[in-house]
Amino acid sequence: MKRIINISMCCIFLIITSVSCGDEPFDVADGGDIYANINPPATVNFLYGQTSDITINFDKSEQNATSIASVEVTKVLNIADFDDDPETSDAVKSSPVTYTVTGDSFSQTLAELFADVPVNGNVLTEDDLDPGDSWSFTYLLNVTGASPTSSSVLNTPRTSQMIFSCPLSADFTGEYKIVDITGSSAGGGATLFGEGPIELEEVSTFVRSFEATYLPSFGIGNQAQTFQFRLECQRVLFADNQNSGLQCVSGISFGSANVPSSFDPADDSVLEITLTEDVTGDCGPPAQTTIRLEKI
Repeated sequence: MKRIINISMCCIFLIITSVSCGDEPFDVADGGDIYANINPPATVNFLYGQTSDITINFDKSEQNATSIASVEVTKVLNIADFDDDPETSDAVKSSPVTYTVTGDSFSQTLAELFADVPVNGNVLTEDDLDPGDSWSFTYLLNVTGASPTSSSVLNTPRTSQMIFSCPLSADFTGEYKIVDITGSSAGGGATLFGEGPIELEEVSTFVRSFEATYLPSFGIGNQAQTFQFRLECQRVLFADNQNSGLQCVSGISFGSANVPSSFDPADDSVLEITLTEDVTGDCGPPAQTTIRLEKI
């Protein structure tokens, strides 16, 4: 089904008191002249299998006899891990490509999004993308009439990020019991979080959280902690740098798995989560640990 991303936000005027631009508009109280600006969306989702066209509205504002003749849109495709090797970080970017747009928005088809931004010489498709990959769009305004620069160019600090993600057909919220698959390495095989039950809560569209006590069978009295993971494109990505609530020296922390668990985005009855236990080796070597959540 054709899905058009069409985002329009309210106008924000750029108050200019010098040639340079900052991340925030200048205050009207500074007494500077108002010229022209655009206010495109900061973040746009790209949904695998659903996005076939994109439209980014500029939301132009033109003041003080200044008109926007054209907007130069520069596009870059960012790949977080080009070789998909969990042991390395091979982040790469395409060469930038710039379009001159005279209308009020920038639009492209799915094919056009990929066609002119090859990565390492390869024209990619949505099947090649993973969570963490994105397009970035930056903007430069060519204006007529009053302008703070002799070249009549306004280098706006606005940037849009189009982030690759996959739709979820099930909720992945509610009450679950825990089935320990591997046992805790630091705990000598004890269950990681016990049997539960726990409550999965929605933090954002793709992020879920739950509260659980680490190694509850030890009876140490440590408090339950809140843990988060992301459901992205058939992979369960446990968040990094999460405190377990216990320590041997400086603290046992959890992090993402070397090989994440997979899941069915249309079935939330069962969900496996693989994570790295004791990332810094506080009580022993880091270990891959898996639990299964079964909906009650």
